[in-house]
Amino acid sequence: MFIWEEMKKKNLDMRDIMTPPPEHKVRGTFTIRRDDIEKLKNLILKSRRQGSSTTLTHVTSFTVTCAYVWTCLIKSKDAIGEEMIIDDSVMESFGCAGDFRARFNPPLPQSYFGNCIVGCVTRSIRHVDLVGKGGFEIAVELIGEVIQKQMKDEEWVLNGNWLKVIDDIDLNRFLSIAGSPKHDLYAADFGWGRAAKLEFISLDNEDGGIVMSLSKSKDFDGDLEIGLSLSKTQMNAFAAIFTHGLSFLYQV
Repeated sequence: MFIWEEMKKKNLDMRDIMTPPPEHKVRGTFTIRRDDIEKLKNLILKSRRQGSSTTLTHVTSFTVTCAYVWTCLIKSKDAIGEEMIIDDSVMESFGCAGDFRARFNPPLPQSYFGNCIVGCVTRSIRHVDLVGKGGFEIAVELIGEVIQKQMKDEEWVLNGNWLKVIDDIDLNRFLSIAGSPKHDLYAADFGWGRAAKLEFISLDNEDGGIVMSLSKSKDFDGDLEIGLSLSKTQMNAFAAIFTHGLSFLYQV
């Protein structure tokens, strides 16, 4: 009931019809290969051995992929000069949804048909820190921290405090996730064959912030597919930064 009362305060805009994507935006799909993901994980392990100040305890394909895309997106904004001056007070945040069914004590069965999705939002971090030399490691730490701590705290989930966190962030500087690599949507067949291409409608978000989709790759096990909707200028900048960063991993 507490969560229900909190949701009623949100004054959500319910829509029956989705509007077409805005004309100033283009869509892009990027694949991060299993080998790329392993390289990113190894980069984190290397920073640990070198005595990094970050406390990385939850390093997974999800955390390193999201952290890498997050930092690339922020760098792409700076690259196109969208924001000429960034002071130290500008803060960035990241959010994803977590399935809490198996985390209750006792756990809910997989056949439970109710909604047991919890919003996980990182601590806000300075923009200048994420675009700096150790930005990727910081992003991995923040995402891993929120998954490790909040998704093990049953009281925190039930008392609805996770809803209050969303009220305190700047949605214009918020990256959120649609979809999940745990759901193999390309394997779904409703009688007319496997999907040729997945597109997430919510990427065309015009309410501030950026939404990225994340799903299993259609063709290769272990690869992940990332979807974005950005201005053409930022998409080109992101593609260059994303590709260059991954190619650099094979040179170190």
